[in-house]
Amino acid sequence: MNFKIKTPLLMMGLVFLSFYNKDSVVSAYERSIEFSGYEWEVRNNEILENPGPNYFSDSSDNVWVDSSGRLHLKLTYRDGKWYGAEIINKEVLGYGKYTFHLEAKLDQLDSNVVLGLFTYDMESTDAQKKAHREIDIEFAEWGNVNHPNSQYTIWHSEAKKKAHTYDSHMPHGTWSTHSFDWQPKRIDFESSGGHHKKTPDDDFIWQSWSYKNKRVPNEGLAKIHMNLWLFDGQPPKNNQEVEVIISEFTFEPYTLKKKIKGTLRNIFSSIGF
Repeated sequence: MNFKIKTPLLMMGLVFLSFYNKDSVVSAYERSIEFSGYEWEVRNNEILENPGPNYFSDSSDNVWVDSSGRLHLKLTYRDGKWYGAEIINKEVLGYGKYTFHLEAKLDQLDSNVVLGLFTYDMESTDAQKKAHREIDIEFAEWGNVNHPNSQYTIWHSEAKKKAHTYDSHMPHGTWSTHSFDWQPKRIDFESSGGHHKKTPDDDFIWQSWSYKNKRVPNEGLAKIHMNLWLFDGQPPKNNQEVEVIISEFTFEPYTLKKKIKGTLRNIFSSIGF
């Protein structure tokens, strides 16, 4: 990419937005897995590709589901190369709540390691114009140990986005829940400790962010991705392989009832209730 990067935040986003170049052709990968009731393609490339750029492997050393049904993504080093891991849901899920249950010390990830949970549209005729309908939850320091280790991002166009950064702290364990609720003109993000379908109370919540704007991408043909990769293709600073467990993924479709509830919430908010 030949961009003049003015800020670290813009650099992060441009690297991630260039996940696929403009001439990419949508193609099925050879391996697929079953996880959380869905079928997922496992990415594989033996030439460097974005993000990163990185090599991604469909080896069972990099992507596998264990006997308990938990997904493992692993960065591995073999034959002189670092290989990332990525899976792509075969279904277009559209508006709704996307929830991820993680088992990982997110605050201890190497500063060159990126864990991404995101939507990406490679198939719509207007995908590029719509910034590939990319909505991200990312855990990364982007090579800088002083940068917040987590962020939510919504892309408006190929050069414009809204992002909210924060620090994930996990002093007591590895379980956490992260979600974004994608609705017309609104997205609500939340990160919390433990595993749950509905957050028990506010004490569990680490961070939340609501973004309401007409620029929130529409559904298109965006699919959900999960990946583990290396920023700028640089190896972990400690040269150690990295494994992350995603114990469950759930999706709750956007419904008319939810739409009515959201409309009422906006009305009450506008009149001061």
